[in-house]
Amino acid sequence: VERSRGLGDVYKRQEQSDKVQQQLLSPEVPDRSLEQIIAGARTWKPAYREWYDKEAPDFTLTDIEGKKHQLSNYRGKEVLLVFWATWCPPCRMEIPDLIKLTDDIKRNGIEAAVLAISNQELTLVKPFVEAMKMNYTVLLEKGNMPEPFGVDRLYRRTGIPGSFFVDAKGKIKLATVGIVPFEDMKGILLAKSP
Repeated sequence: VERSRGLGDVYKRQEQSDKVQQQLLSPEVPDRSLEQIIAGARTWKPAYREWYDKEAPDFTLTDIEGKKHQLSNYRGKEVLLVFWATWCPPCRMEIPDLIKLTDDIKRNGIEAAVLAISNQELTLVKPFVEAMKMNYTVLLEKGNMPEPFGVDRLYRRTGIPGSFFVDAKGKIKLATVGIVPFEDMKGILLAKSP
């Protein structure tokens, strides 16, 4: 009995050490308003302002595993929609921060989802996702998404990567073009809608 109690203490200390390590690896993002986050942007800028505080048009897309996802089924969660392509260097540069964000969401129990949307073929996207160890949901679209969404539409109008942050009520909180770093992604997801 005494021996098992000793192991329990060892496990408890290990858990505490792991928690500290996680906090050091992923420091809390300072609580900032959307306005403060936008003002501090260096590698991205706001886009599609005419859509802010409007209902995000619903859509259904299939992920690279064949599962269907409908945007409205994510109500109650903050959602980051990222429009990207494998051939896009800035899109590739953003992937590590999206991986880090997804890990952070899971680790901290944040009610949020990351959905990356590509218009490329499954045979190209799936091996890329696996090679890059992308841990978030990757959806495929065929050019028939409702406005303002769609890889081609964003590419022609503002460029990619392009992102839409949809709040838990299903309204567009913010849209961006450019590489959004982890701290800004998380800050936007956690910020209150205007």
